[in-house]
Amino acid sequence: MRGVGVGDYFRDDKWYAERIEIFKNYTLKSLINQENRNFALWLTFRPVDEHNRLTKELADYLKSVKMEYVMTFDGLPYWDDKFSKGFKIKIKNCLRVLRGCFRNNKWNELLPSIWKVLFKDKNSTLQERIGKSVDKIKKYFSDVDIIYLTRIDSDDMFHKSAIKEIQSAPFESEALVFDKGYIYNKDTNQLAEYNPE
Repeated sequence: MRGVGVGDYFRDDKWYAERIEIFKNYTLKSLINQENRNFALWLTFRPVDEHNRLTKELADYLKSVKMEYVMTFDGLPYWDDKFSKGFKIKIKNCLRVLRGCFRNNKWNELLPSIWKVLFKDKNSTLQERIGKSVDKIKKYFSDVDIIYLTRIDSDDMFHKSAIKEIQSAPFESEALVFDKGYIYNKDTNQLAEYNPE
């Protein structure tokens, strides 16, 4: 929930609590309402989130709604494209940091955040992070032959048949991408097509 992109430096517990509410009210409901419930929810967090009271409250909530889940605290288990190499990406990320400092009035974070964007390769530890997380979740999947790993952000939703469709795809498939969707404004109840490249 926290750890994607350059805005991580500004995502405090107020943001985290709001994000959890969005997750519970939209993403989680879409998962609970799946026609096929033969899956486990894998939530990934930064190491510093392991002992956060909000993380514990989320775990308690998941138990109360009987959602099978596992939490790991090794950071993202996938490539963060916000930290891809290249001059244009770095400039774009510096502008994101500047916007984050402005929005959150956290100017003391500007120089350390710019330094991280310019000189830290967040993706350099990807293999290590995945290894740690996989070691922790192996016990949850020890009795299965095939695992379909499906990425869904904490503000996304799936159609009720999505898991059934994913699990019906041939195992030899390298990736299944849902490239047609919608975007919803919860404040205005507006719905629009969302079909990113």
